[in-house]
Amino acid sequence: MKASFFRLGMLEGPRRAVVKTTQLQPLEANEILLKLEVCNICTADFNKWNGSREGKYPLADGHEFCGIVVEKGSSVPEDYPKIGERVGFCTQRSCGYCPKCLEGKSDECMNFMKLAVKKWDDGYPGNHGFGQYTAIDWRYAVRLPLDIPAEEAAFLEPAATVVRGLRRIDVRPEDTVAVIGLGTMGMLNAQIARAFGARVIVSDLSAKKLERARAAGFKYIVDASSEDPVETVKRFTEGVGADKVVVTAGVDIAFKQAFGMITKSFGSVLFFAANFPPPRMDIQPNDIHYRKMKLVGTLGAGMSDFHLAARMIADRQINCKLCLEGRTFPLEQLQEAYEAACERDAYRISVKLNDT
Repeated sequence: MKASFFRLGMLEGPRRAVVKTTQLQPLEANEILLKLEVCNICTADFNKWNGSREGKYPLADGHEFCGIVVEKGSSVPEDYPKIGERVGFCTQRSCGYCPKCLEGKSDECMNFMKLAVKKWDDGYPGNHGFGQYTAIDWRYAVRLPLDIPAEEAAFLEPAATVVRGLRRIDVRPEDTVAVIGLGTMGMLNAQIARAFGARVIVSDLSAKKLERARAAGFKYIVDASSEDPVETVKRFTEGVGADKVVVTAGVDIAFKQAFGMITKSFGSVLFFAANFPPPRMDIQPNDIHYRKMKLVGTLGAGMSDFHLAARMIADRQINCKLCLEGRTFPLEQLQEAYEAACERDAYRISVKLNDT
């Protein structure tokens, strides 16, 4: 039985996470109510918490969550999603009828900004992802299996964004893909590129992160603290270079390395990471022209990306456990959870939202 009131975590200001009590609202006809299990703290979340990324407060956000369907609105189909199923949330909402949606590009929906998240009457804007309950439009629910830990199921959204990015640079089995940066998103990019069939080279400075790569079974590993990543990638590829490079470390040197390690012609660089303040890069337009480079930005994911990510998680093509720090905090310790998420070299920190 659901409660009338529930606990909700939010940000009151920079470095001030609090937990308050708020009231459930009646569901709209198209909504489902989720009893949330966990919400993982992503980079955008802790950048808003620590003030490095501008945000408006109070903010009750959080989007890397999963939960159990406990109630359905009157217009939600009977067969999907069902009461008792675990689902995640497709954050890239789409209308289905604008020109971009009709082209199959739901992540570029022209009406995205009109498809707002639920307007809560409690005065706390956001997804309410760090709450014991939240309500979402059933059309953006993505089924997840119950036989994997909730902390791993909550990787749906970040995995979907990786799927989208790798699709944008058309990763294929014959490709060599280099991933610069082995934090949470680097580990996901490397694992999903490998699942797509590519030969994967990974690079980082951190001994902890390099050890994670070895645990994940990667063969081609660059220790950027003791060797030149560009020269090592060329050595691994017999002087050819990588067909595609994914930059998940938002620092100046990573982009310089990327332009150096891609193949002489027709190489692609995926700009996966953002950072604050923004990194800078130095490249001549003529280099892009003569080397026929493809520089690709990516952000978000479409519905098909979310469903493929869910299947990859369910089929264990991604070892999400390797993307977790291994520390789970109860909701009442949200402030401590944010502090842990900001520690150097930390992987995802999980916040448990309900006892059962």
